Order: sequence, then structure tokens, then C-alpha cells
Amino acid sequence: MALHCCNKIWVFIIVIFLIIVENVFAATFGCSTGQTDDFRNVALSVHRQYRQLLAQGKAPNKCGQLPQAKNYYEINWDCALETDAKAWSDACNYAYKSGATQAMTMDACNYAYKSGATQAMTMGSASSPADAIKKLMIQMANTPITNGATPDTYNNANNDWNRVINYKVLAVGCASKLCSGMYYTVCHYDKPAFSNEKLYEKGTNCVTDSDCTTLLESTCKNGLCIAPPKPDETINTVCPSNPSMNDYARDQLVKWHNYYRALVIKGNEPAAGGRKAPKGKNMYKIKYSCAIETNAQNYANTCPYPTHSLSTARPGWGENMAHISTGTIGESMAKSVQLYYSELLSPGMADLVTNIVTFPGDMGAGHYTQVVWGNTYEIGCGGKKCPDGYWHLVCQYNVAGNWNNTAVYQVATTGPGGCATDADCTTQAADTCSTSDGLCNRV
Repeated sequence: MALHCCNKIWVFIIVIFLIIVENVFAATFGCSTGQTDDFRNVALSVHRQYRQLLAQGKAPNKCGQLPQAKNYYEINWDCALETDAKAWSDACNYAYKSGATQAMTMDACNYAYKSGATQAMTMGSASSPADAIKKLMIQMANTPITNGATPDTYNNANNDWNRVINYKVLAVGCASKLCSGMYYTVCHYDKPAFSNEKLYEKGTNCVTDSDCTTLLESTCKNGLCIAPPKPDETINTVCPSNPSMNDYARDQLVKWHNYYRALVIKGNEPAAGGRKAPKGKNMYKIKYSCAIETNAQNYANTCPYPTHSLSTARPGWGENMAHISTGTIGESMAKSVQLYYSELLSPGMADLVTNIVTFPGDMGAGHYTQVVWGNTYEIGCGGKKCPDGYWHLVCQYNVAGNWNNTAVYQVATTGPGGCATDADCTTQAADTCSTSDGLCNRV
């Protein structure tokens, strides 16, 4: 039986939708490239509305719609990306930049794409720059209708579309230039799409703020997650003697550790084998230590990954390490904690009843166990972008976790898990309860 696809109707809906959007969004941007805010409004609107369609499961695919997107973020405008895109479009040279952070489209032309691109472009007739950017997005929307697409796999045939819908993207900047009677339109994105990575995670789009977990303090609106304001990573007041770190990186480290510790102690966190981590008690809330950071930074400066420091160089302290290629140090530190914690789900711990860790069997979950080690109360971290192109990240923990044949944290046999009053925190007599997250404050 032949299958008939009717997505021409969907294309018509998207075209009308994008035209309407131009009239419902207005903002000023403060960019200084000479382009108008009207152009920026249209460029940002068409990106946001297509991503909203995708998040809600309404974006057309070949014979159907693309699946809904989980933890999928609204995109924002970035003047620096616009400046880069403007320089590219003004050259009127229809080609990718070397080592591309771009993607492009052009009818009846053959050209090569490079994995890791974050650029989209088109050249064609249009009545204005705003009309040109709408045509670029309509062309992107048509691509999966023609070729088919899945969020699980980067598809070379879909070229620029991979960049536009990449779940990692939080910012865009576009430009359009009239070149020999045709508009050359370029968009640059803040994150690349790689051929060996998924484009987004399938799942129900966000309904409440708690559904948005990729970035802490995110909110949800119309099925899209809204990122918190972009941080200033030039501020370095907490441990000012270390110029390699910044306050945002430190803040992310503390917040992500405590976020996961507060989650796991409630006993509802999914674990390997369809199990759940046990609910717990007497888990300390993490604080940051500049003294530990100094030690961790000194080791990170040697570009040591994957070799851990000698235990004698960090007496009484544990250590986690990560190797991350992209992002700022703040973004990379946040990502490292997420990677450590993911070991609860894969490969997981063997014993989630007594919560006792045994080595070498549980070695694959050793980063996770250090992140949620109940008696740990201080961290300090350092990082260096090394000649191999990767961040070498080192975090050290006081007190050290991962003691063989020891419980990762105390299992709670009654109650909801975590503390509710100071009396629930019994590791030390003076400990208090942080009632907002159920963690104990070490005094």
C-alpha cells in the first residue's frame, strides 16, 4: 500500500505563521552593525517560532511531524554573533568559513559541509533583508519534509537545518547583504552541531519550570525552556588570586552539586536497571573552598587528564576529573558535574539497597559517588584549556569519598528523605538543616 504524505499544508501553515510572527514581536537590541532592529526582530522571531513548533511536536517531517523536544530552549539574539555574521555577508563570498561555525543553503549548488558547523546561510532574490531571513527559515523548515529527519542523528542531507534546531544553541546573530541583485543572508549560532551527536532529546515539551533542567534557574514558556540571563565570566571576586577561574564557574559547581545531592536524597532518582537511588539522610550541603581550588588549579595547570593526582598531594581530599572540548570554563564546569552524576543511570552502582560502594566493581560510577558522598562538605576546582584543545578539569573534595565497602550516604528507612529540622542533622552536634533542599549545613 502506498503512503501519501500531505505536508504541503504544513509548509503553508509555517509560511503564514512566520509572516504573522513579524508583527507580534518587538524589541531593541543595542547592536552596532548598521542593521535595523526590524530585521533583528524578524530574524529572532522566525527562529523562536520554528523552535517552538518543534518543541511542541508540530514541526513537519516527511510523512508526519517531528517528535516533541524535551529540555529545549528558546534562542536569544547576540550582537557579537551578528557582527561576525555581518562581516561574512558583507564579503559577498558565498562560502563557509574555515573550520566552520556555520551552515548554508543554496539551490542547485554542490558544496561540502564540515562537522561542527554553527553557521546557516542562503543567497537568493528577496524584497528586503527581513524577507530574505524569512525565506531562509522557510527553506530550513522544508528540508526535513524532503529528506526526513530524526532528532537522534545528524543528517548531512539536511545540512543547515541541523544547526538551526540544535538543542545546545542558546544564541543567534544574523546579517543580510544585497550582493549583485541577490540577498546573501548568514546566521551564526553559539554552539556547533556535531555529526556524532543527537540534535535534541525526544520527550514531552516543558509545562512547568521544573521540566527545564539543562540550565539551573530556567523557566518554561509555551513549551520552550527560557535560560537565565547570560553570565558575566569576567567577574572573579571569590578567589581573586586565581585568574583561571571565575565566580560563575564556582557558582555553577556549588549549585549543580547541591542540586543533585538534594534530588538523590529524596529517593526518586532513576538508576541503572530500572531502579532508583535510595532516599537518604545527613547529607551535607556543599560549600566552596579557595584553598582547595588553589590545589586543584595547580594540578589542572599540568594538563593531567586522565591521570589523577597523588593522594599525598591532596591529603584527605577526593578528586574528580573531566575532559571537555567546548564552552567556557563556567559552562564546562557545569557540564562536568552533569557527566559525573549521569553515572547513576549508566553504568550505575551494584547495591542500591544498603548504598554501599565496592571497588573495583563500582569503579564506573566513582564520579557519581563522589558527587553525592554524604560527608563531603567542601569543593574547590580548577581548569585549563590545554594544547589538545580540551579543558582539563579537576575538582577536589573535602572530605574524600569513595571509601571501599562504605555507604555513599546514610540510607533513610523512614520519612521522605533529607532533613526537615536541625534535629535531623546528627553528624555533628552543631549542624543545621537547610529546609529548602533537605541538606545539612556543616558548622
